[in-house]
Amino acid sequence: MQNSDNPLSTPVFRRAWFSSVFSNIGLLIQGVGVAWAMVEIASSDAMVTWVQAATYLPLMLLSIPAGAIADVFNKRSVATLGLAISFVAAAGLLTLALLDAVTPFYLLALCMLTGVGMAIYDPAWQTAVPNLVPPKQLPSAIALRSISQNLARAIGPAIGGVLVAWAGVSAAFSVAALSFLPFLVVMWLWQYQPTPPRLPPERVDKAIVTGLRFVFYSPASRVIVFRGFIVGALGIGLLALMPLAAKYLLKGDSVEYGIILASFGFGAVAGARALPVLRQKVGSESMISLSAAMLGIGALSLALIPYTFVVALIMVISGMGWLITFATLNTCIQTVSPRWVMGRALATYSAATTSGIVLGSLLWGELIELFDVHTTLLVIAVSLMSSALLGKILPIPDFETTKEIPEPPTNLSVSLNITHRSGPIYLEKEYKVFPVDARKFYRVMHKLERQRKRNGAYDWSLSRDISDSRVWIERYHMSTWLDYLRMQERYTERDDKTQQEVQAMLIPGEPIVTRHRLERPIGSVRWTEEAIDSGDIAQDGADRH
Repeated sequence: MQNSDNPLSTPVFRRAWFSSVFSNIGLLIQGVGVAWAMVEIASSDAMVTWVQAATYLPLMLLSIPAGAIADVFNKRSVATLGLAISFVAAAGLLTLALLDAVTPFYLLALCMLTGVGMAIYDPAWQTAVPNLVPPKQLPSAIALRSISQNLARAIGPAIGGVLVAWAGVSAAFSVAALSFLPFLVVMWLWQYQPTPPRLPPERVDKAIVTGLRFVFYSPASRVIVFRGFIVGALGIGLLALMPLAAKYLLKGDSVEYGIILASFGFGAVAGARALPVLRQKVGSESMISLSAAMLGIGALSLALIPYTFVVALIMVISGMGWLITFATLNTCIQTVSPRWVMGRALATYSAATTSGIVLGSLLWGELIELFDVHTTLLVIAVSLMSSALLGKILPIPDFETTKEIPEPPTNLSVSLNITHRSGPIYLEKEYKVFPVDARKFYRVMHKLERQRKRNGAYDWSLSRDISDSRVWIERYHMSTWLDYLRMQERYTERDDKTQQEVQAMLIPGEPIVTRHRLERPIGSVRWTEEAIDSGDIAQDGADRH
């Protein structure tokens, strides 16, 4: 019998989850093999940190387009394509290892190809989770997805370290290549049935711009994206320097590296178990600040403690901090983003985080060249602990789910023959407010401005009638009639609360007067007797107020 609260009781999610755990384990095993191969063949220590940069660079560059693609196209097909690319990269690493043809250039190039696959796959898989489980199971399903990554982080490095030590990097690469196959089969067999859209899909280029506009005009999203960048830049130093610390400071080899990385992963699993309790008792910002200190302690222990066992125990604490940080930020960006833009919002957050990881990897590599591993780890530790002070300036918002308003927009009578491509569309709204409420109304309208721009409007303005101090005029544009129709589907409960604030300040008995206009600049109309104003009359148009 299916347990209504447990997403693993849903067969399609269960198959996808277990196969994703297997592929994540393979990816971590591959990472251990690549990192240790680079330690052995690289001409400089800085090149070891380039492995992280090469892996995450495609995520930095491709996450936003990939998020738009995930929102616009079939999620199953997109995720399958990404997994296939990562499988090809893993097979390439195995082939080079068997031919004894591994070089730093090939390692970095195939790491980048792996990153390309993950950049395409990840937004599609994340946004597909709501299609795999009933709404009641969605929070648990999102948490299980994070647990799968960190369960792999606990198991993968240990297996990778043992494989590399006993059988060489070719064994690690062979396991990595095989690990992608079950998930590929599950994705291929999944009978994905997306909800048919009421409107045509956006072009990818417009979808990218719309997603970036949403994040830019959403203060909460901007804070989350910026903090993700900072944590990525500082936190990656701990992971990037682990193999060098194992070699030079712990005087070990791939086994010691696997032990401390596995301990880090076990800590991440423990953090996932503790996260639901922490969410109930501690705010989002407190969790992020505490996690920064936990990561800093890990870097400090690598720099100062020469005993693998002691360092491994402290890495459990740092692993908890890593999971809590990114799970909290990931949950926050999803809760502040409505469904229509979630793939792009997640992708923007991912791009910012991976940008920090890439730039941080390069920065810490340069510091190693200038100083040494010990000094660089001390700098990382101080930087991580100091980053907790950002919460005083840019606090992370607490969890608050964003829901679209389910009611369809009311029909608007259209007398012009217009098509979806007709535009620009120009809206003018007239409000009548008592002069004594003018300052309060002005402040609320600027909240409404951000809402309009998040949802696709541009050239927003607010003016006041000189002859009647009660009258205020709001104006804004949409590029086309189709963009206007899309805007009507993007309202959320949070947006509606702002609109209710505006309504509450209107003079009783004076409703909002809305005028919809099609702009006709000079030269846009062929005004001759023979010209025909052709096109299909739009079947529905709307305005909520």
